Amino acid sequence: MRYYGGKYRIRKDLWKILNKEAEGRVFVDLFCGACNVVEGITTATKRIANDNNPYLISMFKEIQDGWEPPENVSREMYNRAMNYQYDDALNGFILIGCTYGGGFRSGYAHSAGERNYAKDAKKTLLKQKTKLADAEFVCRDYNNIEIPEGAVVYCDPPYKDTCLKYYDSKFDYDRFTDWCESNKNRYKIFVSEYKKNEKSDWETVYERKSYTCVCKNLNSRKSTVEILQKAV
Repeated sequence: MRYYGGKYRIRKDLWKILNKEAEGRVFVDLFCGACNVVEGITTATKRIANDNNPYLISMFKEIQDGWEPPENVSREMYNRAMNYQYDDALNGFILIGCTYGGGFRSGYAHSAGERNYAKDAKKTLLKQKTKLADAEFVCRDYNNIEIPEGAVVYCDPPYKDTCLKYYDSKFDYDRFTDWCESNKNRYKIFVSEYKKNEKSDWETVYERKSYTCVCKNLNSRKSTVEILQKAV
């Protein structure tokens, strides 16, 4: 499923690194989004997928329980979802899987030609179902998650100085950095970011050229470098 800021393109690289770290430990995806990372963690004793978007989490929980989203979503359905007229799972599916650029509530992505956004999103979610069967989905602020000592914590927050929101509010990056610094001796914390925002006192364990959407123009992309840092 398309998701603005998702890690689909580099997920296999992240799996290789994080599976080594997570072996025999609890793995926590603190900002799970479309679950492109947590779905590939196979070595952990337990997996926790957290996001503060309640519609996203409800959607994944219902998928776990056997729900199947619709294959076609009309503009009328999208408008109803914008007013939250459906249950949380269907609202989440429509407002993420069928929205412009994969952003939450960023406009109806109408199907054109052979492209059917609802059908594509449904197909992806049902493929993930088996991979996420034993994942524990949680919907809380990252600061309020109960994390066992020694866990591996992967963080893909809204990147610094971008237009991405933390669900419905501006992300407090300084607060998040303080959280990492306060907990880096309790957990193994890994954070995805852009190279330009690299922290000199953290260990960079991975980097790769990537592309990012330009704010207010989700169809326009510019090249960048994504990194994975370990808080040390």
